[in-house]
Amino acid sequence: MHEPTSTAINHLGSWVSNLTWGDLPTTVQQRHQLIWADYLTVASAGAQLPEYSELIKVWPTPSGPAPIPGTSVMTSAEVSVTRTGLRCVAPS
Repeated sequence: MHEPTSTAINHLGSWVSNLTWGDLPTTVQQRHQLIWADYLTVASAGAQLPEYSELIKVWPTPSGPAPIPGTSVMTSAEVSVTRTGLRCVAPS
């Protein structure tokens, strides 16, 4: 990896790993909460679409501890994130 890039990534990772919620300005905290609320609303609404319901039925989904928002499906965290993200970026 390019040395300046590697150094920058390590510096950023170190900073982020020590970051706490209280370190963030109130405006950043509020924006973060709004973005997550919007994201979960879109994901839950997308889960109600007929094509997504069909996709959940046919796409292998291992059981696990993480819910897929807007459904009754419990799966692994990785699969939940992938399926949820898919709904939020799927073309209309």
